[in-house]
Amino acid sequence: MKVTFRKIKSNFPFDKYCKLIFAVPPSKDIIGIREIRFVDTYSHPKTDHDALGCYLQGNNGQNAVIEIHIPNILKGKIHEFNFTHYPEVAALLLSQVIFNEIGHHVHKFKRRGVKKEKREIFVAKYTTACYYRYLSSRKAKILTEYRRASRNIHEMDKEGRESALKSRDEIIAWLEENREGVPLP
Repeated sequence: MKVTFRKIKSNFPFDKYCKLIFAVPPSKDIIGIREIRFVDTYSHPKTDHDALGCYLQGNNGQNAVIEIHIPNILKGKIHEFNFTHYPEVAALLLSQVIFNEIGHHVHKFKRRGVKKEKREIFVAKYTTACYYRYLSSRKAKILTEYRRASRNIHEMDKEGRESALKSRDEIIAWLEENREGVPLP
């Protein structure tokens, strides 16, 4: 899997975390995706310019590309502070966006019989299952970073610390509720 950047400058180790993220879905599901691009503008003119990610289908399921729009991510999903201070948290949140785009690829080429009208339902279930697997595989590191953020009085205001603690508690509760795992659709 090739990881590229277009007009994006960041010290965040995208390569490292993309390898961890792409190790989660079944390998047959990511066959045909040749590249993940982190961009400041989408290459396809019809793409919703407010979207966090975009799946660009290749020919017959081959040479597909996933584009992740970093300015949109920073506006609505992940604060830049997480990329610099809490990379495990940033990667967890980024994984949701990436799994969503992989889900579109899987829906299109790998899972026959899923009707087009039910695409978003399928993609949401696929994203949740992969997110669960990623979170479970990095649980200790992710929860440690949330705990550290909830106690960081030097870099987080009270609201930020409370939000980190709440997120940590929600993750723990969600993992407890789903002890058996979340199956892929």
